[in-house]
Amino acid sequence: MIKNLIKIFTFNKRKQVICLVFFFCMLSFYSQPIFDSIKPKLPKHYFNTVIMVDGYKKGKNDLVDTNKLITKKLKTYSINQFNLSFYTPLYTKEDTNSLVHSNTHYLLTGNFMLFQPIFDGIATHDIVRGGAGLRIIHNPGKKGIWFFDIAPYFIKDVSYNTETSIRMASSIIYSHNFNTFFNLRVGAIKTFLYGNRNYIPYFGFRIGKLDKLNFSFQFPRSISINLPAINKFNFSIYTRTQGGIYNFSNQNNLYYLNNDKNFYFARREINTGFRIDVRPSHNFLFYVAGGLSTGNYIAFYSRTKNESNKLRSYKFYFYENKLPATLFVNAGFVIKLGKNKSVYNNVNLLDAIDLNNQNDVGDGNSFNGNINLPQKPDKNYNLKSIEDLIDINDY
Repeated sequence: MIKNLIKIFTFNKRKQVICLVFFFCMLSFYSQPIFDSIKPKLPKHYFNTVIMVDGYKKGKNDLVDTNKLITKKLKTYSINQFNLSFYTPLYTKEDTNSLVHSNTHYLLTGNFMLFQPIFDGIATHDIVRGGAGLRIIHNPGKKGIWFFDIAPYFIKDVSYNTETSIRMASSIIYSHNFNTFFNLRVGAIKTFLYGNRNYIPYFGFRIGKLDKLNFSFQFPRSISINLPAINKFNFSIYTRTQGGIYNFSNQNNLYYLNNDKNFYFARREINTGFRIDVRPSHNFLFYVAGGLSTGNYIAFYSRTKNESNKLRSYKFYFYENKLPATLFVNAGFVIKLGKNKSVYNNVNLLDAIDLNNQNDVGDGNSFNGNINLPQKPDKNYNLKSIEDLIDINDY
């Protein structure tokens, strides 16, 4: 299992993959210092620049329903996945003159992913996804937070000369803090988490303080019980949706109709497991998680057959398979850069940061469970409590 986890970070990537990783690293490292260079000792934003590296490995499944010719050709199924993502504050607008302290936060987001669906019967495909987006978080200064996110990206099977697809994920969410013990969220999102193109409502709530034992339900993303034991550790038991839809080369002749050079590969699963976050310093966190992957489903969709469904879900598939449960392992680390303004006990600001971390831009795999709440009481709890919506892994 450990050897498989190491392989996640040691893929034989092509030159274009290396260039993309380098681009996102440089962009994330230099973005916040550029905006803060005028007064480096006086923080201008409530958000840090954050870089996240995440690796995921799912155990091998023997494909069921062996009567299907494609099943016999594929034989088995497993996953390797690597994510590099970041977000950085661009501009913070504040109204400090009125009695209600309102602020608006503009953040640049970015994501690069290398995804490998592995079938024993055919050669491994390297699927690359990358993009950048804009996130706006508005804090009216009362008990609510508005969250807007738009994330265009490209996706391509780089193992073969396939077409590049351009897609977009987006969300609008309102988060309301009744008090420090109870938070409610409603909204709408466009997501590919369920292995299709879905426009679905968002609904969530949290019971319990962020810095104490709390229960979080966030549909359609996750359910979790979180225990921030001490400053350096955070423990979570969670159930989290993961999935996506990807370009897949037809080089292996899996599809015989319409002479398609590539098609859509769709997947979804539900991961249930235990995670521990360790924070050796204020600016660095690493985590390890593992558990059971259930509800596994894969499907192949013809691109030409689904061209007419540009505003609706894909309907016409030529292969699907529901798979038994298997184990998964997940590990990664998070780096914070720069300094940020204090959010001590400001309910709205704490809620915004929590919301930001929960709304990842990738496959719903990683999330920053450790919010690292300040120890001093403060009036700024609201922005911090949406920090969980800012994770970068849910296209």
